[in-house]
Amino acid sequence: QYSVQASTALSQRIGGLNVADLPVTVTQDGVQCNFTLTPPAAVFASSGGTGSVGVNASNPICAWTASSQAPWLIIT
Repeated sequence: QYSVQASTALSQRIGGLNVADLPVTVTQDGVQCNFTLTPPAAVFASSGGTGSVGVNASNPICAWTASSQAPWLIIT
């Protein structure tokens, strides 16, 4: 028997064991990052305004950034 510790890496990792002088390859998936935005959409009057978005990541190691795809949307 053997055990595999939980991964804290975003990428897959591969290791090996030797059993009876034969190699056994062990592969472990990396941490999957899924994000939830609250609220997922917003509507503003023509006069503009301010808003905020909450970000929830499925794992604390999942980094994220914010950027605007339109010149009239300004991230503060």
